[in-house]
Amino acid sequence: MQSLNASSAKTLEYISASPGSLSLFIGDTANIVVTAHYNDNSTEVLNNPDVIWASSMPSTVAVEQGTVRGISQGSAVVNATYSGKAAAVLIDVVKQKDGLAALSIEPEVLELQEGATGTLTLTAKYNDGTSRVVTGAEWFSSIKAFATVLNGEVTAKQTGTTIISAKYQDRVAYCTVNVTPDGKGIKELKAYPDSAAIKIGDSKLFYISATRNDGVIEDVTDLTTWKSNNTEVAVVDSGKVIGVAQGKAVITAGYGGKEVQIPVDISTNGNPLENISVTPENLALEVDGKDVQINVYITDNNGKKTKITDKCTYLSLNTKIVTVSSKGKATPKGKGETRVTVTYNNRTLEIPVVVNPKLSKITVDTGTLKIKKGKDTDITVTAVYSDGKKEDVTETATIKSSNTKICKVNDGVLEGVAKGTAKITVTFGSLKKTLSINVY
Repeated sequence: MQSLNASSAKTLEYISASPGSLSLFIGDTANIVVTAHYNDNSTEVLNNPDVIWASSMPSTVAVEQGTVRGISQGSAVVNATYSGKAAAVLIDVVKQKDGLAALSIEPEVLELQEGATGTLTLTAKYNDGTSRVVTGAEWFSSIKAFATVLNGEVTAKQTGTTIISAKYQDRVAYCTVNVTPDGKGIKELKAYPDSAAIKIGDSKLFYISATRNDGVIEDVTDLTTWKSNNTEVAVVDSGKVIGVAQGKAVITAGYGGKEVQIPVDISTNGNPLENISVTPENLALEVDGKDVQINVYITDNNGKKTKITDKCTYLSLNTKIVTVSSKGKATPKGKGETRVTVTYNNRTLEIPVVVNPKLSKITVDTGTLKIKKGKDTDITVTAVYSDGKKEDVTETATIKSSNTKICKVNDGVLEGVAKGTAKITVTFGSLKKTLSINVY
């Protein structure tokens, strides 16, 4: 019988943190990666929930699950501990640089095909000769019909040229974006709803989808040109049709060389609105995440609710972001925002859709874990996604107190009611975080 040699077992020798030191501006954040080193020369990047983090000066540098934030000017040591081993990172926090000399965007000219995206980098150059990639700038597109921009990410809409500008402090930088045809072409346009009866003085919003030759469906409502053949009966502005006088009119919507006609009937009565509801009212999905079922209900005058999900027609206005089956099942496809329309008896409802990268973690910041009775403190919930994107989700997160007689939660504010301790539980998506608040 062979005996095992205990010395051959894999054991942890030490851990290391990267970077070993760094400098932050006040308000900036950075991520620290911890690696485990074993006696067999193998290494492993550790998951942040397995590591215990601590800052020697929390008032200077805050740390949570490997993300450090500069709070005030000074220096601090952030310690990471795992299985009895420790690693340290020296962090200097400095004030924002003064004397901004110039601002530039790279590239200066961006070429994109319709539907494509591109990333712009904003660099600040200072009077002391240093330079730094900056965030937090205000971004603008001179012609949003051609291309839009959000935090430096440009989305090409339709053929044309627009100027992207970024404002940071008192400086502005510019970039030219040229959008060229994608070569796929538009097969057809569809309007939702495809007709309507509208009461005089009321309005109705229409949506337009474009089906390309490759089968992709996109929401082009904001890029569509609109006109009415009888403005004495009905007028239209950006898809919103207003009933002016009794009669009939045809609304024409055009995009990409194609047109679709929408007949409207304006009367003193219009169509009686059925009490139709959908759940969920908003779709928040993750890339490669689970499908979500849309359910539709109609409520009669007696308050009886009947499920009509299988009797409705569903459409995604951008199949690159989300698809929806004939039974109302929504499947996330790619990052972005769009809408799903639900049509029943010539009435169309809209469901806003947001598809984010996979949710990695949530952080909760209250500024303090102690509240004086009668005082309050703000609570901020931040979602961190797999692509590094961070988003303030305080308004959409679920925040509950274990004892509202001690600490209440009201619109992102924690209120100290009576002396004692209460647990605050924050839930967003599939993740949950709990912290204890002491009211004194």
